[in-house]
This record gives sequence, C-alpha cells and structure tokens, in this order.
Amino acid sequence: MEWPTDITDMHNHHMDSTIWRRLRFRPDDIVIASWAKSGTTLTQQLVGQLITGGSAELATGDASPWLDMRVMPPNTLELLEAQSHRRFIKTHLPTTALPYDPNVKYIHCCRDGRDTVWSMYNHHSKATDAWYDILNNTPGLVGPPIPRADPDPRAYFLNWLRKDGAPFWPFFSHMRSWWNVRQLPNVLLVHFKVWNVCS
Repeated sequence: MEWPTDITDMHNHHMDSTIWRRLRFRPDDIVIASWAKSGTTLTQQLVGQLITGGSAELATGDASPWLDMRVMPPNTLELLEAQSHRRFIKTHLPTTALPYDPNVKYIHCCRDGRDTVWSMYNHHSKATDAWYDILNNTPGLVGPPIPRADPDPRAYFLNWLRKDGAPFWPFFSHMRSWWNVRQLPNVLLVHFKVWNVCS
C-alpha cells in the first residue's frame, strides 16, 4: 500500500488544502485526521495530554489547529512554526489531498457514517448566523456557499447519503482513502464510538 502521489487540491466553504504545501514538517509531527464529527477533538485532547504530560493548561484548539480550515487566522503557519512542543495538527482531508511524509505519524479517526451524520446534523442545525457569515462571506470562498440545514432530519440524512456527505465534503471516498493506507507503518486508524449508558 502506498500514499497517493497525485495530490489534488480540495476547496470548499470550509477547506483549502493548499496550505499544507507551505507547512515544513518536523520528523516528530503528528497529523490527526478524520471526516468531521468523528472523534477528532477527543483524539486531539488525548494526544495533547500525552505530549504535555497531562497539562491542565493545554488549550487544544490553539495547540492543534485545523490547518486546512480556510478561515483560520492568516498567521496560523507562523504560530505552528513557533511551537516548541511536539506538534499535533488537525485535518479533515482525505489522503488524496494531504502531503505525506514518512517521518510523520498519522492518526485517522473513523466513525460509523450513521453516527457521523447525526452528529453533523446536530451541529449544522444549530449553526448561528455568524457561523454562516464567516464561512460564506470570508474572502477566498471556492464553490457554492454552505446552505442552511434542512429542518427535516430524514431529508437531511437522505441528502447526505445520496450526495456523499453533502452539503459538506465527500465521506465515502475520504474513508476509503485512509483505509487504503492503513498498512503503512506510520498510520494508525482508530474507531470512535459513543456509548450511551442508561441506569
């Protein structure tokens, strides 16, 4: 198994993959990848706690930025370069849009699509006007703006399923891309599952 060598650009209301071309990898970098709502933040927190020895002061969002989110502050790369701890960087890109370095560790969080879509629906349906304004009106938008969430959960699910992750980005090809590189020695796939405990 090999990482794709023909890396494609990925642009939409949320992402701009081209920033990864400007990142200078360090040999001990960790890239935490997933499709959205798949345990990314929990994984970042766990990795951050391991790196910092359990620091209560860790601000995970600052320490581990979502690098390819197109509305990140323009100095995000400079802030990453200035970090002195082992870096752990978030992405929602498939392997087909992410540069590969054999010295870097890649952790991919997998989640059942049926759970992912409901978590995304909960997130999307509660989005504020400010959220839409930032994503749709920040300069650099490529492609259509992010639409409002369909208020009908069933219709939302069917649209996500039939249009492969719509209105966000492809889900099934994303998952397949990471599955295809799972045997690489520096790639770890983890499964995120939320257990409901009833008394």
